[in-house]
Amino acid sequence: MFGQVLIRSEVKKVQWHQWFAANGLEAPAIYGMRFDRSFLAIAMASSGLGVTLESTRLAEREIETGRLVAPLAGRSVDIRYVGHHLVFPRANRQRRAVRAFADWIMSELDRTTTRL
Repeated sequence: MFGQVLIRSEVKKVQWHQWFAANGLEAPAIYGMRFDRSFLAIAMASSGLGVTLESTRLAEREIETGRLVAPLAGRSVDIRYVGHHLVFPRANRQRRAVRAFADWIMSELDRTTTRL
């Protein structure tokens, strides 16, 4: 990563300094491009302007098409976290439509997680 432009997504739960620490490295001074939307960081990395620390789920299309690669896959420590939560009013918990949607979204997440 040293010598590369590190693109930042400012609202990400995991930031570059955490990735470097998890991999036993001292984080370099980070300057340059920073965005408040993941899709912008992914677009900049896809354009060859640097590397970004992003969700494989959000970058799935770019990874599948080969526009992005994970250059350190299998050679570095990945940081995993749950970044989204399904929430709804407690009163709707027993509604059939809400339950059906929650069941469907969980099955989709299980199905796509095995692909990544």
